[in-house]
Amino acid sequence: MTTVTLTMPRLGETMEEGTVSGWLVAEGEEFARGAALIECETDKTAVEYPALGAGRLVKQLVSKGDLVRLGEPIAEIDLMGGDDWVSSGDATTDTAGPTKGSAEEGQGDTVVIDLLMPRLGETMEEGRIMGWMVAIGEHYERGTSILEVETDKTVAEFPALVPGRIVETLVEPGDMVKVDMPIARIEVARSDAPQDGETGEAKTSAPETQAATRQPAASAQARAGGPVRATPLARRAARRAGLDIASVSGTGRRGRIELADVERALAGHGGALASESWGPASGGTPVLLVHGFGGDRLTFDQLGKALGRAGLSVRAVDLPSHGKTDVRARNFEDIVAALRGELDPRRPVHLVGHSLGAAACVAAAARHGGVTSLTLIAPAGLGLGIDAEFISGMARAESAGAVGHWLRRLSERAETFSREIVSGIHAELAKGRLADLAQDICRGGQQSVNVRTDLAVLAGEIPVRSLVGMQDRIVDWRDAIDVSPAIAIHVFPRAGHMPHWDAPAEVATILEKELHHV
Repeated sequence: MTTVTLTMPRLGETMEEGTVSGWLVAEGEEFARGAALIECETDKTAVEYPALGAGRLVKQLVSKGDLVRLGEPIAEIDLMGGDDWVSSGDATTDTAGPTKGSAEEGQGDTVVIDLLMPRLGETMEEGRIMGWMVAIGEHYERGTSILEVETDKTVAEFPALVPGRIVETLVEPGDMVKVDMPIARIEVARSDAPQDGETGEAKTSAPETQAATRQPAASAQARAGGPVRATPLARRAARRAGLDIASVSGTGRRGRIELADVERALAGHGGALASESWGPASGGTPVLLVHGFGGDRLTFDQLGKALGRAGLSVRAVDLPSHGKTDVRARNFEDIVAALRGELDPRRPVHLVGHSLGAAACVAAAARHGGVTSLTLIAPAGLGLGIDAEFISGMARAESAGAVGHWLRRLSERAETFSREIVSGIHAELAKGRLADLAQDICRGGQQSVNVRTDLAVLAGEIPVRSLVGMQDRIVDWRDAIDVSPAIAIHVFPRAGHMPHWDAPAEVATILEKELHHV
């Protein structure tokens, strides 16, 4: 028995890790080439991984729900005397197996067959051809990515199940093709051609092959060089915002447009977050401040001025559905998406977030990068506990008097707010923009946002610190200290949910010292 180790494959060009949704082959079960072995959920979709050769699943090394990084072992496979399709480099031990040379000869040992549109997910019925990755006449090895396909959920590369050569392409970039329709004619070794009744990637081609139904994408005509390459998330975001996707410059692999590219483009089309700045406009260490639920950029007014006086280049933003930002947030993901649009890996910032804004900072930094260090003030998203009455009360904002009571739960400083200040806050909250967001982040009286995993990863990559008040009445401050030991914890015994209000000098001193030396 020849046993080899199967590792987590790359199921999308931006994939770095995936969560196991379930095994589709049981331990001890034999499978044929092309059989779906495992289903994994990436950051964008759920994808089935097909076997590139036949074998038997000896042992599953990961279980449903496990988060597995690219290249980590997931199973032990018995090749059952066949080609080693698992090992790096696609090494083979079966000398009778097909080789690149046999496909080149074309002297009876090879056959031309149809390559069919693959099913890249259990719900996929059709897909759009984004581009061929192997040219006509070019030879490829087993496992080589032949083409890139966009489904309703993701963009994925399709690997060759056997070595061969592209003879003719039957579809073009931008065409919409149904599953199992011919998309190309390929030359493969006769022994690799699927037999009658065998499930595989291709079938023997008759001279008159039925052509795939072509539905040229509208975006294919937008650029002279071919269709617009964009992820489904990017297309959806652009469509909702009324933005022409062809006008967006992509920063992804081979120029593909990512969601963050659309978010940055929207910022230049009136979708930018309202902001306030302190300190030097250029040359200073960049700091981005992100407020919490029901707040706005002005909650950082005192801290922003202190950091600005210390020579830091500080900017505070109004999140969607808050302050002077017109964009609405229906859920936490909308907050994260907007914040990702403020981050640029080429110009990283020190990110400081409070409460819900802190949770959004964690999620945005983990998914997008562009962050030098992370400071969390009374962070949400680390435990179930939350003052659900506060969340719903701020979202309803039934009266200025009620809002005044809710504000006192944040900090004793709210006792000093004038009637005019409270009335102004009530008028803003009474617009009702927080209703959907409140329902999303607090369900059944508990927090529904969880960023613990992302935070643990970030703690091993960048400096992370957390500032918490022991008098916090909104979230349980103990959740914020039950984290990675790599995170620096600053505890304020007499502060509540707003340490930067209750202990402004101490918070400013900590940040000035830390941010100047990172």
